[in-house]
Amino acid sequence: MDRRQHLANVAFGGNWSEEIVPVEERAAALATLRQAIAQAWEEDPRTGPVRAALALLTRGHPKAALLAERFERAAALPAPGLRLEELQRLLAIVERMAGQEGARPDNGSL
Repeated sequence: MDRRQHLANVAFGGNWSEEIVPVEERAAALATLRQAIAQAWEEDPRTGPVRAALALLTRGHPKAALLAERFERAAALPAPGLRLEELQRLLAIVERMAGQEGARPDNGSL
């Protein structure tokens, strides 16, 4: 039984049970993105699951396409240190978009 169907059986009032699955999906997507960026020094983060995680986290945001483009360019940088630095900067932006605590301040630029 999938999580949505399981939570549909909850008998309590309110919409809190409908909000659990999207929160869990965003948390899993952030974990995927964080792990890929942490390993970007040695591994190419441009995988299907990482792109899907980025798409889920930026869905509906006016700068989603720009962030995806910047991610692709950053992941393609040949210098590992520069690649990691740029990907971490983009991760901080995505974390703020996803409403994660502890995200670093940003100057608002992409």
